[in-house]
Amino acid sequence: DDAGKIFAQELCHRLRTLGVRGKLHVVHMSRFGAKDPGELLKGLGPDAFLNRFRQACKMATPWEGLNVEGLVKKISNVQRKKIDFLWYPYFVSNAVNMLAGKPGQGKSFLTCELAAIFSEGKPFPMSLDISEPSPVLMIFAEDPESVVRSRIESCGGDLENVLYYDFTQSPLLFNEAGFARLRRLVEVHRPKLVTIDPLASVLGDVDMNKQNEVYAALSPMVEIAEQFRTTFVLVHHQRKGASTVAAESMIGSQGFQSLVRSMVMVGVDPENENVKLLSHAKHNFSSPGATLRFQI
Repeated sequence: DDAGKIFAQELCHRLRTLGVRGKLHVVHMSRFGAKDPGELLKGLGPDAFLNRFRQACKMATPWEGLNVEGLVKKISNVQRKKIDFLWYPYFVSNAVNMLAGKPGQGKSFLTCELAAIFSEGKPFPMSLDISEPSPVLMIFAEDPESVVRSRIESCGGDLENVLYYDFTQSPLLFNEAGFARLRRLVEVHRPKLVTIDPLASVLGDVDMNKQNEVYAALSPMVEIAEQFRTTFVLVHHQRKGASTVAAESMIGSQGFQSLVRSMVMVGVDPENENVKLLSHAKHNFSSPGATLRFQI
């Protein structure tokens, strides 16, 4: 079968790299009605199998190297893709972004500020760009709804344009059923921005220290963002006593940082504990944004 052909090709390549000289041939047992030698041996018995194997060897094809046809293509044939920003250069549109920092530094407040900006159509901080009034979907598991409402009001948002997911009706976990629900929510309500605070609240049984599990859990979100042209901002925590280097400070695998297109970190100004700093820690599609100082 196809898997057996691939295995035979890779085995020949491995033998050659190990220094095996002479000609290598691939024996196709499938020509005799069997997918593998073990199956044929069991059906024919030792003597008949040996005769059949000798016949197959006479028909073996020389191995001429790994088949790489179609694996290499011209980059000039790739269509150029325009990169848009939700808030230049801190958050990339139609992509997954991260807002990270230690607990109590103002991450949740910033999600409310973003919700206010996009729901009302306000100008961005330190920018001449103004957002069009747009629906926002907020998924939060720690703060009461009344607190979130008060924050958005204090930031000048349009409450009619802000939606939130009601965890009391049904939990939302990032598994197959959860992503089907999230996809449908985005399809129906078409939010320009989706905030998830904190990310850990929707990961369920995902082991955050295993990169393969992190990728499997979050990759569907990337597809949803691109398909429905919505932007995700995920709130994530730093480890206690964490390094100031973003890639080394997040809880869990570095798969989180690899998957997001931009990461903004929030911390305390070392010169004034009442002032917060917003720094641009990861930036795939732009130069790093200036570090901003703010107070809550």
